Amino acid sequence: MKNHSVMLVAAYRRLIDEQPRGDGKAGTEVPAPAALVMGALAIEIAFKALICKQNNISETAQLRALRVSDGGHNLLELFGHLDAETQFLFTAGFDKHFTQNRETIIMTSLVLDEALVEEFLRPKSFHEELALASRTFVDWRYSYELDYVSAHISFMKYLVGRVSLLFGIPEDLRFSKPPTMHKKIRDGSGTA
Repeated sequence: MKNHSVMLVAAYRRLIDEQPRGDGKAGTEVPAPAALVMGALAIEIAFKALICKQNNISETAQLRALRVSDGGHNLLELFGHLDAETQFLFTAGFDKHFTQNRETIIMTSLVLDEALVEEFLRPKSFHEELALASRTFVDWRYSYELDYVSAHISFMKYLVGRVSLLFGIPEDLRFSKPPTMHKKIRDGSGTA
């Protein structure tokens, strides 16, 4: 599971890097939904890998027995299954980081109530931010079906950064080209 999370972190970083900025610099102003979905999935798989390791779980059925909502994708519930020491590794330094780095995106087909926007933009604790981010994987995959979706980009970057630290993922790890099996399918030289 850890390897899957590492690959998803690399894919997330590439998606974030390739988004154009209005000022022509590298990086992103508004990441594509794909980057948010990839980041949320990387965090979910990392939480599951950590839960399995700390509880000596080797079977998927045992992980499913935790009964996490949203099809097993709810980040807040998964976080609650981590031991206190691991939770601390995610929460330590959060306040300092988050007061300095805050990017938000709200995609909507509605005119939003000003109070709702102000509440969304209000600084929050780690657990409040995680509660807001808990459904990112589900909501952003199906954002076209919802009236609005929102994400704190900086919080997603923060979580991916913490996963990177915990798993020892180098900061420069990116996918530079598709895996070989994808090439074989594209050029007709074989099947995956």
